Amino acid sequence: MSSNYPYQYEALANGDSIRLLQLKPAASSDTIIQCELIDVDLVIASEYEALSYVWGNDDKPNFLHLPSGHLKVTENLASALRGLRYGGRPRLLWVDAVCIHQSDSREKAQQVALMARIYRSASRVLAWLGKNDGKIINLATILKFSQMARLLGLKSPAPENKAVVQKWYYGDPEKVIWLEAAIRELGDANFPIIYESAWFTRMWIVQEALSAKHLVLQVGPYELDWDDFERVMIFVKAADAALQFGPIVSREVFVFYAWNLILVRRRWDQTSKHIDEPAQITYYMHQLKHRRCTDDRDKVFALRGLLPGNSPLDIQLDYTKNVDEVYRDLAKTQVKLGNMAVLSQAGLWKRQVFQLPDLINEEAGPVPACGYLPTWVPDYGSNATFSEVFYGAYVAADNKDTADHAMSMEVSFSTPYRLTVGAEIIDYIASMHPAFFINDPAVRADHVACFFMCREFFMDLKRMFESANSRHLTEDDLITAFAYSLVAGGTSGAYRRRYALSKPIRKLLNPLTLWLNYEEQCISEDGDVYKEMQKQNGASAAARNRGIDYYSRASAESTTAWYYHIHLQVMLQHHAFLISEKGYVGLAPSITNAVGDVLAFIRGAMVPFVLKPLSGDPSQYLLVGPCYIYGLMGSEVVERNWKEGDTIHIL
Repeated sequence: MSSNYPYQYEALANGDSIRLLQLKPAASSDTIIQCELIDVDLVIASEYEALSYVWGNDDKPNFLHLPSGHLKVTENLASALRGLRYGGRPRLLWVDAVCIHQSDSREKAQQVALMARIYRSASRVLAWLGKNDGKIINLATILKFSQMARLLGLKSPAPENKAVVQKWYYGDPEKVIWLEAAIRELGDANFPIIYESAWFTRMWIVQEALSAKHLVLQVGPYELDWDDFERVMIFVKAADAALQFGPIVSREVFVFYAWNLILVRRRWDQTSKHIDEPAQITYYMHQLKHRRCTDDRDKVFALRGLLPGNSPLDIQLDYTKNVDEVYRDLAKTQVKLGNMAVLSQAGLWKRQVFQLPDLINEEAGPVPACGYLPTWVPDYGSNATFSEVFYGAYVAADNKDTADHAMSMEVSFSTPYRLTVGAEIIDYIASMHPAFFINDPAVRADHVACFFMCREFFMDLKRMFESANSRHLTEDDLITAFAYSLVAGGTSGAYRRRYALSKPIRKLLNPLTLWLNYEEQCISEDGDVYKEMQKQNGASAAARNRGIDYYSRASAESTTAWYYHIHLQVMLQHHAFLISEKGYVGLAPSITNAVGDVLAFIRGAMVPFVLKPLSGDPSQYLLVGPCYIYGLMGSEVVERNWKEGDTIHIL
């Protein structure tokens, strides 16, 4: 049979059988792509490499020529195979689009279940990032900065890297200039072409990258080992954080996709290399929420290969279910298994658009045809973006293991969309105090104007707080309660990163110390930061683009106050200060703008939540999100103050 005929797949021998693509050599990239498919047993397969790439659109204008027929493939795959061909010898690859009979649904399901094993067994996983389009990638420069990361001791994507870089350049402005030039030099070397690749944005590549024992990135003819890429990324991230206003190219892509994959891969390597606990999938789903899928159900299905065979999560690749059902089933399973932390990733605070169907009086039965994602279910397909400060921002100060201290819980699901759980109503919100100005990008872009607006806001907030009838469950004074509430108790990862990293200060500062220092440096007109901002306020726009030149001449106190100011800006973007009817104080998602919303403990959860009552039935609520209430954080406190409680329904 000539290659003018479509290739006819033959059935695989058994459940461990796979096909490998033998890519024939070619002297020129213009030569037709010749190859052969070979059936092998995965257990004893010869050494092969697995390809990871972006499928692209469904058009298949290109041909692979096999001895017994041809296969039509996408432009992206044809481009990858042309770029990967050797000149004088064949290359053995596993390529999902051709090694799996895509028209055989039974084989496809069986082979997809093997994919994690296939990538783990490969000698190398080749991540094809695309053609270089004639641009020269200077690998020598890139590898130079990989070595620089080694010399500075930047071995992992740790928050402490910022302090390492600051210590290195402290007191030496020439080193600051060198760092800025280094970032520009990497740009000139076309390093951003690598992390800007669409490959980093896709959800399905996560399984492939995590499973790889040796991952290689390839752009056109340029090949970069993952370890070198990671070290350069760590260097760029640390330099940018240390300089505060560093010139990272395509920052959003850098952070949400490439840097995110580094964090997730490190986490994977440090754990058991599979998702063996319900809480772990909450972490991965949160971390990977920005990744793109053609089908939003794949936000969940793409993680199936990372679960052990006996996982209680039991994610089934069922494309007959709609997106809401897939997300709801995953959340329901996690809640049943005791992972109430999933609620912190759900709620109205994570929704861009929300509309409640008429479900209140609905009897148990199927979800309405219009579809509805309950507020207790995370919307994994949402494009809403929130700073990582919110992940774990409301964890109690002692932060002990949830399994030891979370309250016993009883949950049920009377309908597919109604979560029934025990709850203790703490109080009702009396007032919320959001900083609306901080959500204006123009304000945030002008750091001098933003400084003075924040300063006025906190001066007014403190005066209001001191005049309110506030109470709390400790013997601390009001200013302590105020200071701790501003930063959610100082327990978030972002807080710990920020205040372990002040230039000459190496210990973590407590929230009260930071507030008093902020008052002295920023609110007082005698403060160094206030004076610096006043000076810059009258300067030209070009002279205002730096903020305090803290790395060369600012005192430790003013540097710390400046970092604190920046941290408060981040908190204010999505949080608002609250005062309850009984005088409790704290922070809640700024979407909580309705007086009368409820502060409550939910049985089994580690933190309080804001609930929005539904009119017509006092037992039914919408979940808004987690909150911080001064004096009421920590499951031991919750347990001690838990009364009989009520049964509530969250829709």
